Amino acid sequence: MGIALLFKNNLAGLSPYYRALNDLVSFSGEKLILSSGYTSVQDNTLFNNINRGFRNEHNSELITIAGNFKPYCSCTKSSNQGCHFDKYGDFILSLNFQCLSNQKRFLIDRYGNWHAKISMKIRNNFPIAMVIGSTNLSRTALGLIPGRGSHEADVLIWRDSYCSFTNSFSDLKEGDYWRFSPYYQGQEEELLTNQYKYLQDYINNNQKHTNALELY
Repeated sequence: MGIALLFKNNLAGLSPYYRALNDLVSFSGEKLILSSGYTSVQDNTLFNNINRGFRNEHNSELITIAGNFKPYCSCTKSSNQGCHFDKYGDFILSLNFQCLSNQKRFLIDRYGNWHAKISMKIRNNFPIAMVIGSTNLSRTALGLIPGRGSHEADVLIWRDSYCSFTNSFSDLKEGDYWRFSPYYQGQEEELLTNQYKYLQDYINNNQKHTNALELY
């Protein structure tokens, strides 16, 4: 198993999270969960890698969760950039059009309380990799707008026997990430499987979220 801490120290370049996310979504597996407080990313590289991960899957499923905002448009007359609700709509409509998964579920928290940033890939109903931390799926947080955004920190967890993140770390500078070994046998089972169960419990509870496509 592998665990690494990812630090966005260089605000002028792509974040280590963005590198790891593109690797994660490209791994083969029937399910991908993308969870964020809010979103504003429109990135063909990410969308293409999502499709690559679903390429040989016949029953693939893409699930997104967001909702650290009200589940309706809250734009003001003075705003010309769109509210978080509108930006999430742009994000899921692009995914709905460009991504080739057999099933798609785009969820929005009913109460505006969802702020968990978790991306997870599942193969044979078995979580193989996850990145969790402070980075939202926004252009500034991912480093797609150089010189903007904030310092971020995320934790990447993966099963070495299923996938590798060597490319993610290949030319990162010292201080951009820190990889360490598990401190007890079976740690990945607890970290990955328990988090997957938490996400599944939320996804299966229709009292907590609604189908976002019905709102746009």
